[in-house]
Amino acid sequence: MVEQERGDEKRLMILGGSRYIIPVIKKAHELGCYVITCDYLPDNIAHKYSDEYVDVSIVEKDKVLERAEELEIELQKSEENCFT
Repeated sequence: MVEQERGDEKRLMILGGSRYIIPVIKKAHELGCYVITCDYLPDNIAHKYSDEYVDVSIVEKDKVLERAEELEIELQKSEENCFT
């Protein structure tokens, strides 16, 4: 993996890689975001539209959180958030 200059670029991690999130990825790109999809199924279609793919099952909360921190994803925590 090539280390990229991150600067002020917003980074968005999307959980899952199904076709239903492709519009979200496209809109995020329009807004200037670097998009990372996270899923245990490497052949899911949405990974082809994201900038990066992380091979972690979205049900493994601790591993997802660990990868998000490694990728410098700014977490939005709230009482409804599963990471609180």
